[in-house]
Amino acid sequence: MTDSQITGSDEHNDVHEVPIFIDNKPYKAPRRRMTGGEILDLAGEREGRVLWEEEKDGKERRIEDDEIVELRDDEKFFTTPRHINPGRSSSI
Repeated sequence: MTDSQITGSDEHNDVHEVPIFIDNKPYKAPRRRMTGGEILDLAGEREGRVLWEEEKDGKERRIEDDEIVELRDDEKFFTTPRHINPGRSSSI
């Protein structure tokens, strides 16, 4: 195993900041390769939230907390509640 494999530093990770959007708000990711959990932490949204990637073809893909994401400039993400509790329907 090389030093770059151990530290996670390589030519793709040596970028100082990567501009991304989470829930339509701009953020500067500190490196190009981050986990889903780290991206949620960046937005202060980790507790009880799930991260989704908005793909270029209009599809959405769930990002797991321990999944490594190779960030692209201006990449868009959004969050949703981890657990959805359906409310009681009202009688009208």
